[in-house]
Amino acid sequence: NNGGYVLEHIIISEKALGKFLPTTAQVHHFDENKANNQNNNLVICEGQKYHRLLHIRQRAQRATGNPNFRKCAYCKIWGDPRNDNMYVSQKTERAVHRKCDTLRALKYAKDNPEKVNKAHREWAARNSDKIKIYGERRNKRTLA
Repeated sequence: NNGGYVLEHIIISEKALGKFLPTTAQVHHFDENKANNQNNNLVICEGQKYHRLLHIRQRAQRATGNPNFRKCAYCKIWGDPRNDNMYVSQKTERAVHRKCDTLRALKYAKDNPEKVNKAHREWAARNSDKIKIYGERRNKRTLA
């Protein structure tokens, strides 16, 4: 790749592994410094999904001190998916508080009545007081 050249971190990883890396494998720099290609700084990931998960967990560790925490995609508040009633997508690793997702759906139904069915519009009308809370939570950018 790269015009016949192989990147240094790939060569170092292959030497440590004792064979060529699989085509789907990616090399993660633990300290996130791509110039630091020492053996103890490289992690061989089986694919992009695992590599992305390492970055998510490192970000959570730096922000909260707990690598299991996730940041809600809507309110931007960190929380523990096991205890804070959060949903984490298996496909994208995207996390949202269930309450934030409900409030977002309420706001969507109120703002786009032509795109939702009658039952959804009635549900949004009954819960319209919660829509205001969603806007306030979304603007809050502090740690939980």
